[in-house]
Amino acid sequence: MSWVELDRIVSEEIVRDDDIRRRLAASGRPLRSHATGMSDDDLLAKLCGLRVDADREKLAGLCDGALSAEEVVSERLRLHDWNADWAWICLTELWQRWWPEKACLELLDDKIQEGYAADQRNDFVASGRIWLGAWSDVLRMCDATGARSIREFDDRFPMTQSLFNWCQDLEMALQNGGEHDPELRTARLEMGAEWLRRFPGEDGLITGNFRRALADSYFETGHQQKADELYQSWLDDDPDWGWGWIGWADCYTPYGPGKTQDYARAEEILRRGYAVTGVREAEHIAGRLADICGRTGRPDEAREFRQQAEKGRRRAGRRVTRVTGRAAPAAGPAGPAAQGARWRDQRVLPGGVADLMKSQVISCAISFGAVHPGTGPERLAPGHYSPASHVPFVAWHPHVVLVGHETGQRSTWAMGRGLRVISPSISIASSGA
Repeated sequence: MSWVELDRIVSEEIVRDDDIRRRLAASGRPLRSHATGMSDDDLLAKLCGLRVDADREKLAGLCDGALSAEEVVSERLRLHDWNADWAWICLTELWQRWWPEKACLELLDDKIQEGYAADQRNDFVASGRIWLGAWSDVLRMCDATGARSIREFDDRFPMTQSLFNWCQDLEMALQNGGEHDPELRTARLEMGAEWLRRFPGEDGLITGNFRRALADSYFETGHQQKADELYQSWLDDDPDWGWGWIGWADCYTPYGPGKTQDYARAEEILRRGYAVTGVREAEHIAGRLADICGRTGRPDEAREFRQQAEKGRRRAGRRVTRVTGRAAPAAGPAGPAAQGARWRDQRVLPGGVADLMKSQVISCAISFGAVHPGTGPERLAPGHYSPASHVPFVAWHPHVVLVGHETGQRSTWAMGRGLRVISPSISIASSGA
């Protein structure tokens, strides 16, 4: 967990809880908000008081090549405790004022959270535009560090929301915003193509989602042949990819007013996919076919496909449920819009409010252990995935406990949001229940 993430969590907690706010004030722990009203000279004076030889030129040299203010304070200045907190706060504020175009973790995290605020207002044009700036920062930071996977980036730059989750939210915001601003449709196409180029080794769930985003964007921007060619090539390689057949067919039955529907072409594609022995997500293909039959005046065929879809869903319900679940835009009448590919976690501070008062509590969270019911502790490297045990687990540290659940998919408890402050008396066993 980074300092910017910890600062954001504490700042949110003091808004919700009067007791935490009073105890934080009594502790003297500084927050980024304390620097907002300070002038540049005040911030420089504060740094000088911490024995940092600070003026604009010297700070520019100190930060040269750095990708976060935290990196400068912890690795170059080697400050600790409140001194480190205040130096980081002052430097982050000055970085934002003096070098806003220079990519760094703290400013990137701010942009992403600003975009989420717009997204929650359903202002997808605003969130899309804000997030495109953040995406540009991500690409520059990948170039600077040589990161070639989502995991590498998330390990190097722990954000309030993981890149794994946020990049999918960006794609969806561009999709929704593109309904109102055609430039965002083109941006979605470019973003999808860049994502696939940069991160070729990601798992099938998220890669499939970005493949669909790319092909759909080509279709929506008038390049139907290119979209057809992409889907055909991907399905030639993996004919069992059920969501590929669905995504291809959905291009011909766009949801929304004023959209042209080509039910015959969509049905042809879906029937090809449904005929593949062992095709994944067959129940969803059957559901799409039922919808098309119903809309084209064939109630008996629609009823048969609905029955097949229900049987498939019951069979799927006996399988282990994925912990992931992609937050897709509202689905059309044909059913779910996308396959799940999202990391979830829940962070817990077992020391309760007391831990929020500690300076840089996260600087202590260097390694974790995982406790599985009945198996005892198992040491894990920082951010390591726990084995696929299909049982709840707890990753622990003297200061930080992260609670999650393994289901055979990635259950990256080291990413995302959702801190919960609990009683200091809680036990490891009850945390994992």
